[in-house]
Amino acid sequence: MSALRFDINDFKLDSDAKASGVWIEFGGGASIKIAAFDNPSFSDAFRKATKPYNDLGKEIPEDDQLEIMARAMSQFIVLDWKGIFDGKDELAYSNDAAYRLLKELEWIRSKIITEAQNLSNFKAKAKGDAEKN
Repeated sequence: MSALRFDINDFKLDSDAKASGVWIEFGGGASIKIAAFDNPSFSDAFRKATKPYNDLGKEIPEDDQLEIMARAMSQFIVLDWKGIFDGKDELAYSNDAAYRLLKELEWIRSKIITEAQNLSNFKAKAKGDAEKN
């Protein structure tokens, strides 16, 4: 039995995966490809959208916060999906469809934010793991 040890390699993140996204299972056969919450494209879009409020020293109204978050996430966090339906019809991925999902379904938006902030989703694969694939 080996002792636990602190290996810095266990904490390395895959910067490509953070930007290009990873597939996360959502149950019911649905998967969503999600980029990391701290990816530069999302951060820049969010900063630009909130700048007018910040420049004026104004608090962002709740409705505007939701709008800004849903728009930026639909472009730079939710990158693709499969197995998502609207009634009997499969819902094709698009930025507009992602925006609708994020805006209308709070629990899905919250889960996506949680997964996009979970850095373990973006860990670099150990060399041995990469060779197996």
